[in-house]
Amino acid sequence: MPEPVSNRPDPLQYHSWETDFMPSSLGVDVDPEELRSLASFNKANPQMFKFAARQLDTTVTALNQKKRFPILLAEADVDPRTGGAAAVVTKSSRDTRGNIGDMTIQYWRMNPNGRQRLQDLINIETGPGANEDQTAITRVTVLGREVDVTDMAKVHRVMEAANRINTTLRRGELPEVAKIFKDTFIHDVVSENLPIIGMDEKGGFDFAPAMPGQTNDRSLELEVPPSVALALDGRGVNTLDYNQVVRNRRPVMAVDPQTAIQFKSMVEIATDTKGHKLDASIEPGMVPEGTEAEAIPDLASEQWTRVAG
Repeated sequence: MPEPVSNRPDPLQYHSWETDFMPSSLGVDVDPEELRSLASFNKANPQMFKFAARQLDTTVTALNQKKRFPILLAEADVDPRTGGAAAVVTKSSRDTRGNIGDMTIQYWRMNPNGRQRLQDLINIETGPGANEDQTAITRVTVLGREVDVTDMAKVHRVMEAANRINTTLRRGELPEVAKIFKDTFIHDVVSENLPIIGMDEKGGFDFAPAMPGQTNDRSLELEVPPSVALALDGRGVNTLDYNQVVRNRRPVMAVDPQTAIQFKSMVEIATDTKGHKLDASIEPGMVPEGTEAEAIPDLASEQWTRVAG
């Protein structure tokens, strides 16, 4: 039988990008000093990185010019008006020279009625470029729609959308995906309008409130990727920026204007290979003379358990 004819363009037609600039184009550039700090942290805390790697479904590798290290970014937020929730996750890899592996950007949402969905927003497949200092993009899809990789304008728009999403994730914020898609003309790239359910093209959330009868009295079970679970608990994931990797607490200081008492709230997250646990507490800080304040050590607690699959 004759070999099937591929619909993909000849490899010689792929556009190549300078390896040095590829990470910046996709929003995953990092200062070399940060890489050295991350490498030192990895070497000094092998057990911590091992469980983190398992928990976050990634691989621990040596940070050098020959081996790639994992890129995992994740943030989530909840719409206070409707109770809907959304998260964005980026998964890829790179080395210190800038060679980028395949990149997947995912969008998870939970509607106010409890229905959940995880879908791929952007997939970018890479390969060797025209020479050793270049990287080629060999395939691109947006919400499952194939993008012509020989059309540089379309590829550039998808790369810019990925850049804005990843840059926002690294700031510790949930990207406004619908607005980013609109601003980067992604709808023109795929020649159709692609609504991002739960997100507004003008920015912010756009969940429809749950109607009576759409919810039930059963307890809600969330089964999400570990990175989404951590992000929903306020512990966004960032394996590129050293200060983000080593943090595990989020203290917040505030003063009650009526009593002038200073309070400190703390959210601590402990992770292991079986899941993660969140504990929130409040304790008084500076207390003016003549006033009293009590700590609330068990303000809230959550337990997430890892399941197979």
